[in-house]
Amino acid sequence: MRICGRAVEIDPYYGRAWALLSLAQSNLRYGFDYQIDDGVAAAHTALSIDPGIAEAHCAMARRLEEKGRRAEALAEIEKGLRLAPDSWELNKEAGRLSLRDRDVAKARAHYERTVEVMESDFHAWAMVTTCYQALGQTAKVREGAQKMVSESQKAIQQDPSNGAALGILAGGYAILGESERAREWIERALLIDPENENMKYNFACVLAAYVGDTEQALHLLERALSTARESRLRVTESDPDFDCLRDDPRFRKIIADAKKRLGMDEPAEPPPEKPAAARANPSS
Repeated sequence: MRICGRAVEIDPYYGRAWALLSLAQSNLRYGFDYQIDDGVAAAHTALSIDPGIAEAHCAMARRLEEKGRRAEALAEIEKGLRLAPDSWELNKEAGRLSLRDRDVAKARAHYERTVEVMESDFHAWAMVTTCYQALGQTAKVREGAQKMVSESQKAIQQDPSNGAALGILAGGYAILGESERAREWIERALLIDPENENMKYNFACVLAAYVGDTEQALHLLERALSTARESRLRVTESDPDFDCLRDDPRFRKIIADAKKRLGMDEPAEPPPEKPAAARANPSS
């Protein structure tokens, strides 16, 4: 973000720097709870300079989603995709929004395009693997897990303290059936980055969906949601990785407690019905 800020100071008409600044601000605001501008102003500036900068639509869509205007958020992403159908940023955001709405097949298609554009994106490999699991595509699940391991290992070789990569590596091993190895990496990651709530959430997903450790999954999920924003809670309510826990009263209590903390008295809009493959497979 600092580099982008400096770039637009030097050249206020550098549209792509404004767009990248908007992406950074939006991610820090909504993904990591930084109390900064949400990137929409920078996005508007980018589009005023060059209406063809597709990625500027991401920050605008994220604000709409945070306000509960999901259909408008998706429409904003579609505007961007019409400009740049192969955009890594837009396809990844489209995948996230589609999965949030339980349109797993559409999410899978966008995440597949994301990893085609950037094979090194270990997080996108984890998300497309979640889609494969929900849709019952067993062979694809294994292929995705192998890429989770290989791509996150490359990142860790460059930065051994990369908590995000450590988390995806643990998840990949869990999906491949190497549970003890997965637990070792989970412990290592939590020691290196103990305050990373996103990582705790992801580990809860892994332990619930692939390891079958309900107790630890619920423990980590409770910790992750104890300080989470409303957007994280909404993701939890629709995440296929937690389908195996939805009837557990402890899971429902964690959700209820988080809603109470956030002042969400009204019931959430129910996600679309689970895909048939997911309903048939309780481990999805």
